[in-house]
Amino acid sequence: MNKKILCFVPFYLPGSRSGGPVRSIKNFSEHFDSKFQIMIFCNNHDLGEKKLYKNITSDAWNDLEGVRVFYASKKTLTFFGILKFLRSTDYDLIYLNSFFSQYFSIYPLVLEKFFRNKKPIILNPRGEFSSFALSIKPIKKQTFIKFSILSRLYKGIDIQVTTISEKEDFVKKIGYVAERVFVAPDLLPKSFKHDFSYSKRIKGPLRIVYISRIVPIKNLDFLLTILTNFKNRIDLKIYGPVEDEGYFQKCKLMIKKLPECINVKFFGHIENKYVHKIFQESDVFFFPSRGESFGYVILESIFAGTPVITSNFTPWINDKNNAITTLDLDENKWIKELEKWVTYSNEDIESIRISTFKFAKNLMKNNKKSVQLNNDFFCKSLKNPYRR
Repeated sequence: MNKKILCFVPFYLPGSRSGGPVRSIKNFSEHFDSKFQIMIFCNNHDLGEKKLYKNITSDAWNDLEGVRVFYASKKTLTFFGILKFLRSTDYDLIYLNSFFSQYFSIYPLVLEKFFRNKKPIILNPRGEFSSFALSIKPIKKQTFIKFSILSRLYKGIDIQVTTISEKEDFVKKIGYVAERVFVAPDLLPKSFKHDFSYSKRIKGPLRIVYISRIVPIKNLDFLLTILTNFKNRIDLKIYGPVEDEGYFQKCKLMIKKLPECINVKFFGHIENKYVHKIFQESDVFFFPSRGESFGYVILESIFAGTPVITSNFTPWINDKNNAITTLDLDENKWIKELEKWVTYSNEDIESIRISTFKFAKNLMKNNKKSVQLNNDFFCKSLKNPYRR
């Protein structure tokens, strides 16, 4: 019988507002649903939403594309509610997808270690230890980090990170777990159904797209600052749920002050099923993020044949054929890059898009290595007894 992996993640399908972790767990379940029995514990609503998901039963197991999902209500999301859930659930390993989440990481960890069977636990911090991520609500985060060090709360826990740099960030803060921190990259989709096609560019302004949550770490204001320096005609379309209203108002004021030649439209949250088409209709994706453990939106852009300009705070590296360009968050470097793009001809952009398609196909071919690393890591964790 397949081993049972119980995943705790704040939000899951059919939600689409929380970004990468949803897609990461989705891809994980696609690759390993025949090897492991994947079970998911999550909220019964999407990020920032009060309305419950349609066609689900709260506080009960639901079948979603062959995966068992428990959509928890507020009644279940308490210390004793989660204890009751764990006591009623059969599992072989707990997979936590946050370090700081009270209900989806801290409570399950404490309950399993001190009140339950001490089954193996894997923790994936999902980029929460980048310098910028830690600067958000820093007192609360640093206090918990210090408590976790003094209490040795994470002793005996396997830590999964996606890159060497993320490992360094984590160990820098919680060094006593260094020997149990493993690099196992996020997985690409098992298959990609979209055709490698795109909307051919017609004569007109450069079409830039920005798709991400509207929060400081995604750094939309940096892109808007860059645009203040241009007199060329540029169309910028912004998509993403507003999570930080104060930050959004700041960005709106910046948009009002842009030159008239810069045409900006904000569309808000967009469902995942429309993302591919939006990228197809854009020339380039500018994404100056201050921290990504993977950056699934970058992947989505590449699969649409849309080249990406992003920061070096992501695990992606420069592609010699310009499918991906990574830059320091230095305004002058981004201005210089944008200056290149506004001078490109239609033929130049089409050539880069063709290279981006080839880059995407190669990514899919190389995904097997990441799948094997994840398989080895989870199998090893399942065999290792919990050690206090």
